[in-house]
Amino acid sequence: MKLEDVLAAADAISSTGAPPTLKAVRDYLGGGSYSDIGPFLKVWRANRADENETAGSPPIPDVVQRAVTTTIDEIWKAGLQLARNEYESDRSALVAERLTMRETEAELAALADTLGVELEVQRSENSLLKAQLVEMQRLLSESSGRTKQLQELFDKQLAAGTRLRKAVD
Repeated sequence: MKLEDVLAAADAISSTGAPPTLKAVRDYLGGGSYSDIGPFLKVWRANRADENETAGSPPIPDVVQRAVTTTIDEIWKAGLQLARNEYESDRSALVAERLTMRETEAELAALADTLGVELEVQRSENSLLKAQLVEMQRLLSESSGRTKQLQELFDKQLAAGTRLRKAVD
């Protein structure tokens, strides 16, 4: 059910001199619910009331028509100027925001580059420290082996010294 269908049906019924009631419009359309037809029929009646009011009105004097036209033109110009001002204000704010975003983007890119370099330095230092650790572990192992040999030699010398003392005594 469309507004245009109900308006056309009401016009057709009214042109025959009959009042366009809900039932008459429904019968004319061949069906439909009263709850769908009712709001559209109210629109038709409101339009007819407007037409009847303006049909009996005297014509608008030229002086009044020009004054209304001038006033409307002034209101239109003022509205356009307000819109232009608001547009320029919004545009300026957006341009400033875009510049700020570009600066922030550049700062973030520089920071990312710096962090990338620092990461590489840290990785290099980490590799160097790992190599030093391996070397120190090797030296510690070697030193432990040497210490063990020296301990064994000391123990042998101590035993030999003890035997010599016993032999001398």
